[in-house]
Amino acid sequence: VLRAFFAVSTVCLILMCGILVTEFLLLSDPGQRLQWPYGDPVPGSYLAKFGLPTIVWLAALCAKRESSSKAILIISLAIFTVIFITALTGERANTLILLCSISLLFFVSKTPLKKKVAALLLGLTSLTAIFIVQPVIFKRFYELSVVSLTSAEHGYVKTVNAGVEVWKFNKILGSGPATHRVLCPSLVGETKFTRCDNHPHNFYIQILAEVGVVGLIAGVIMFLSIIIHAFNNSRINRNVTFLQNSWVIPIAFFWPIAGFADFFGQWQNIFIWGGLSICFISFKPEPIREKKFVS
Repeated sequence: VLRAFFAVSTVCLILMCGILVTEFLLLSDPGQRLQWPYGDPVPGSYLAKFGLPTIVWLAALCAKRESSSKAILIISLAIFTVIFITALTGERANTLILLCSISLLFFVSKTPLKKKVAALLLGLTSLTAIFIVQPVIFKRFYELSVVSLTSAEHGYVKTVNAGVEVWKFNKILGSGPATHRVLCPSLVGETKFTRCDNHPHNFYIQILAEVGVVGLIAGVIMFLSIIIHAFNNSRINRNVTFLQNSWVIPIAFFWPIAGFADFFGQWQNIFIWGGLSICFISFKPEPIREKKFVS
């Protein structure tokens, strides 16, 4: 199953990268977010979330001590290409998902220091290259990482604040799943520090607003259980490179301060649960071993 997934995922990532490069070359406005083939600015989510298991697998292969220099070079170029094109789409959070996941994997692995440094340089080179090619992208990243942390009037912060304000109207059970887009304009409205959107763009704030404290506790328990199970079972399956490092995936998807789509409703969450389903393969009580077939 893993081999089939990685084969399909690799082909899909190559096709998507080709589509997005074509769109970028045909754009009249180089600052416009890429939308092919969906007609919606979500292809960056596809690359980062659906492609994350494959990127983690490739990064884990690079981290192995026995990996040859030639293999590491080829794999590094593949990872760099996906990160570069994800940033080219204008997706800040999804680019950071890839960069931070790879950094975390290398940081905790037993790979030699020189490989850890190389991985760090790969990430920095990816960002630097896209910032040189697209200064508009640099502005978007700067707003996300600096301005949003220092200004309560930043659009992202205002959207999160709106979710908190909706939660205050029903703190225990919330307003109901996927109701934020309907209730926010009438309950909160547009103010200096709030902005109503389809959702608060944060899983935890949305769960808090729509299913209250009870739902948030249940959601946190679910997220933590997935992470803990992935970590524990990765220690069992040390003979399978991907499963040994699969715990990185749920951490990347459920990082509390990350910005995400609608937790309850949006179709692009298929990208998240698709990636997690591959991670769930590691949830086995016994190690996965190579089977020997005897005629």
